[in-house]
Amino acid sequence: MKKLFFLSLFVLFSATLFAQQSFDQLSPEVKQILRGFESNWQQLSEERQSQLVQGANRWLSMSSEQKVQAQQRFDRWQSLSPEQKKQWRQKFEQFRALPSDQQQQIRDAFQRFNRMTPEQRQQLRERFQNLSPEQRQMLRDRMRQRMDRRTRRGH
Repeated sequence: MKKLFFLSLFVLFSATLFAQQSFDQLSPEVKQILRGFESNWQQLSEERQSQLVQGANRWLSMSSEQKVQAQQRFDRWQSLSPEQKKQWRQKFEQFRALPSDQQQQIRDAFQRFNRMTPEQRQQLRERFQNLSPEQRQMLRDRMRQRMDRRTRRGH
């Protein structure tokens, strides 16, 4: 059941549309993943069907390790309060509204953060948490200015 919920969430972010098809036309592997949707498949919009099929195909193409990681992310999502989920959705929409070069800068910074050792990440978190609200805002402003300068220079 968790996989079904994960799959639903996972495919919300996909954009490719498929033509509406009957559930029986799906491959056996995709039908197995989407079996919880079979009873109301025809009531779903073409876009929703497309998202579900694409998500199922992505799930099938994942390695075991990727599936474990995806399940862990889904479990973390499920543990969030409705307010926290709302905040994350808003942040995601803000990210999607950014120009692609700024999105890439954020992705690069995230990758640099993930390459840090756990101790380095903890130290960075602690340094940020020890800042006053004013200092945090100043840091955010400097980071935005730096991103804006890079964007204007074409980096």
